[in-house]
Amino acid sequence: DRTGKPVWYRPDFSHHRPQLTDGEVVLVPGQAARQAHQPGLVAAQDVPPPIIKKLCPQSWIHDLVNVIDPAGRLLRETSVFDAILQSPYASLLLYTDPCDPTHLNSVHPMGEDAAGPGLEPGDLVVSMRSLHAFAILDRETNRLKRMVRGSFRRQHAVLHFEGSRFLMLDNQGGRTADGTRGVSRLLMVDAANGAETTIFPNHRTPGHLRELYTNNRGGLAISPDRRRALVTFTREVKAVEVRIADGAVLVAFNSLHNMSRRKRFLKKRATRTASAHLSEVRYGANGKPWHPRGASVAKGGLASEAPKHGGNGGASMRMRRISRMAAAVVLGIVVAAASAAHAEDFYKGKTFRFIVGFSPGGGYDTYTRLITRYFGKYVAGNPTTLVQNMTGAGSLISANYIARRAKPDGLTGAVFNNSLIVQKSLGDKKVTVPFEKLEWVGAPSRGEIVCMMMAFTGKTTLDEVLASKEPIKMGATRAGSTGYDIPTIMNETMGANFKLITGYRGTATIRLALEGREVDGFCSQWESMRVTARSMLDAEGGQKLVPFVIDSHSYQDPETKDLPLFKDAIKSREGLQIYNSWASQMAFQRMLALPPGTPGDRLAILRQAYEKTLKDPGLLEEARKAKLVVTYVSGPEVERLVGEIINMPPHVKESLSFLVRK
Repeated sequence: DRTGKPVWYRPDFSHHRPQLTDGEVVLVPGQAARQAHQPGLVAAQDVPPPIIKKLCPQSWIHDLVNVIDPAGRLLRETSVFDAILQSPYASLLLYTDPCDPTHLNSVHPMGEDAAGPGLEPGDLVVSMRSLHAFAILDRETNRLKRMVRGSFRRQHAVLHFEGSRFLMLDNQGGRTADGTRGVSRLLMVDAANGAETTIFPNHRTPGHLRELYTNNRGGLAISPDRRRALVTFTREVKAVEVRIADGAVLVAFNSLHNMSRRKRFLKKRATRTASAHLSEVRYGANGKPWHPRGASVAKGGLASEAPKHGGNGGASMRMRRISRMAAAVVLGIVVAAASAAHAEDFYKGKTFRFIVGFSPGGGYDTYTRLITRYFGKYVAGNPTTLVQNMTGAGSLISANYIARRAKPDGLTGAVFNNSLIVQKSLGDKKVTVPFEKLEWVGAPSRGEIVCMMMAFTGKTTLDEVLASKEPIKMGATRAGSTGYDIPTIMNETMGANFKLITGYRGTATIRLALEGREVDGFCSQWESMRVTARSMLDAEGGQKLVPFVIDSHSYQDPETKDLPLFKDAIKSREGLQIYNSWASQMAFQRMLALPPGTPGDRLAILRQAYEKTLKDPGLLEEARKAKLVVTYVSGPEVERLVGEIINMPPHVKESLSFLVRK
């Protein structure tokens, strides 16, 4: 569970990862041992039993697909070997490893858009390294429907991409430039016609990443929007994130734990620091990689050689005085010019780090990652960018970090919940961040509050929610978040019966709790939920997430246009004042803050770059396709709004005081 306590476990012998499906079952690539003399293998291999016993003295590996329910119970077990043996593809077993005939290394369900001969949604895609093939198994009958082979060798992690296309990590099917050995590659295979397209590496790939070789291990993951892929090369101890459309490398992770240098590393590890064991290589707008040790910085200055002179002191001394005066003037000019250009040169070869106070997959994370893909090209010097998720206490940990621990060098910014500012203003003793001292770059959006319920509760309208006699469990991170404060305000002003369940690390983990029926509903911002919770909003039956009240209809969204508004549902004047006072913070959301004392010239550069980023046509088009609403709020405007919250009138603080535990 989310506290780290094991809920259940199974001793299935397997070294490949299980897969959680949308149907709330777990697919586990299991293994079992069959005796070497078992007739099935002998018949398939047409090898006399004595030979089999010599090759595999004890037993041979029998791969299974185990289907397990949420309680850890085995629902179904499918023998991959038997499925092949009973199919038209049984002859392939004549040419494989007799001790490990299939070597199942991934099991994934087909997507809803599966199309093509023998391809149906929900069927299982199984990758078999020993056969250099992947197959489609009927999920209900366990019948092998299709076997796909090609130029790929010892592939890993075959994932359904769309239609009849599959994305895989081909371990050995690629070739080096001289053709002497195989290399690993990211390969797209069309099962309908056998067409293969190498996504990565290609002619655009940096030279040091073109001949990665993972031998027989590796991993692959596809981003939810199916635009990016993350590939791990275990033997090389590297990972790369690439754009699927053109194979462009977006980021590369390099570890010093290279397996080929393991012994040498073990000898030296006592002298290395933990921070040196992992490094990132980012590829910025100029297409050039940023290496772990950084780019060399050109140093300018005055270089001169002392003139050789004799013992005649008069003229020589006067000349030296004049030289020193001239040098001082020249030095002053150079220093002035250097200080003017220093801020612009500062970011060259460096990395700007975005710290997100919530877990990956939520609204804060989604907006920030969209911004990082464009931000670097608008900052003078084109620094690379990376995102670090620093979760905990409803993003209070990240806010404390940026205010107290991060260096004020203009290379680190944090994105956290601005409700923390409200909490501090109301006297929450746990929030001690000096928000008034932070430097504000800007914000990418304004907030649209919405509350939602899961259909399994049977309470999906505002009237049904307010009429509930039983407490309704609402998920939240902590006091001060939208998920906590809005249900609390509804309890106070509408007579709702909400019970707050806190401690989640972000909306992504709350959504998991909703799907697992730990909680019944939650409140958040619609501009992010309409994207990050899309699968739940589109679901059917009890797993559907249903909005039931919203702040306004400013987005003209057909999904929410008929929902009741908070201001109409709150009947009392005092209650409406409470809600409006709290909701004023929605004027800016997901703002980017820098540490106190960040140099003004660097702040100015970042503010200008942030504005250009949020007006970039490419970013806006990407946001439109993802249904993200981008509304630029300038740094000075954020600074003004923060000041208003910090200095809110006493009567407003009094009306909101019930939100804070004194």
